[in-house]
Amino acid sequence: ADELMTEIESIQKDYDSAVKREQFAAKNETALNELKNTPANPLPQAAGNGGNAAFVGFDGKQAGTTFVQGDEIIEEGFGIDEKTLAGISTKSYKEGFVKYLKTGKHGLSSNELKDMESGVDSQGGFLVPVDFMRKLIERKPTPTRLYGRVTRLQTGSDRLQMPRATYSDDDLYTSNVRVKWVGEKTSSSKHKTDTPTLGNIEIPIHTAMLSCDVTNQQIEDAIFGLESWLSGKFRETIDLLRENMIANGKGIGQPAGMLINPGGENQPEIVKTGDANKITADGIIDLAYSVPEQYDDNCAFVFNKTNTGRAIAKLKDADDRYLFSTGPSNDGVASARPKELVGYPFAYSGFMPNVAANTFPMIFGDLRGYYLAERIGFSIRVLNEVKAEDDLKTLIGRIRFGGQVAEPWRLKIQKVAA
Repeated sequence: ADELMTEIESIQKDYDSAVKREQFAAKNETALNELKNTPANPLPQAAGNGGNAAFVGFDGKQAGTTFVQGDEIIEEGFGIDEKTLAGISTKSYKEGFVKYLKTGKHGLSSNELKDMESGVDSQGGFLVPVDFMRKLIERKPTPTRLYGRVTRLQTGSDRLQMPRATYSDDDLYTSNVRVKWVGEKTSSSKHKTDTPTLGNIEIPIHTAMLSCDVTNQQIEDAIFGLESWLSGKFRETIDLLRENMIANGKGIGQPAGMLINPGGENQPEIVKTGDANKITADGIIDLAYSVPEQYDDNCAFVFNKTNTGRAIAKLKDADDRYLFSTGPSNDGVASARPKELVGYPFAYSGFMPNVAANTFPMIFGDLRGYYLAERIGFSIRVLNEVKAEDDLKTLIGRIRFGGQVAEPWRLKIQKVAA
């Protein structure tokens, strides 16, 4: 008798579900028939301030079609009846689904399993809640284009020292050693030349750290891997730190960047734009032709896109034609994006300064003239016990590196000045 009653109850549930499905289908069929006779124009508009949207008409009934009726959106053709749709939209179902993802079916309690039964599909699995999406919406970081172009060295000490020739009289020779014409008769001193002078370059190593506290509840209840996501954010931040230091490092307690002191001793020379407030075409050409030809093969421009790049792209001639074209035939703004400037490639860096009076918005040359010395690569530790009483875990990141311009003759810096 118990078995018969259970079977009858099951049949009754199936019957009730079938009736509701038929009623839902009939309701949609009526709505679709009404829509067939509704003009397609105008498109949905609010009926006054905060009113309901008007109908949108279409011909035919197709699987997956969405139509609007007042505040209600009806999706046709996905095989989910009204009862199931309501069941998988409840708070208890969403919470049970998240726990199911973490622990599997065997980790659910009897009450949670009962709640989840409303979302069992024909294949024996649970349906995803209608508003559940395992995606974190976030910005993308600026690309790191300088790190791959500089000279990278490894050191086992707290500073990196290297000898360097101090010759700087011209860009033709590398030292003051010269041949002397002695004639048919000579003396022991007539052919003697000056002895090359050497100096040292020293790159100190600096330590950078960052940390973050996170509660155990946040880790346990997050719908995505919170610890791995935080670790990724740490690494992303360090990548951006390197990029920023290569350009803008202050040299005190941190690496020295290319822009620390343009025009100073053992620093890249300055090339002015020719205007006190803006970039000029002549200034760009002067900059490109200021680096000696022996470094041409690896030369490139570096500037930011949203300010300096825009200013360069808008440069025009006397006839109001854009100078920043794609090649010999200028097709205007409809053409493809240029990949070179004055015949040299360029790289965008979001850490470069904007164009303004007395700023340095552009670097040109062989970026291998900048040396980045790495002592210890980036590492992350998870401390479980330090703040255990506060139910916290601490993530600590650490890196040691230094950097500075070692071969200033490979680089030139553009200054916005007359």
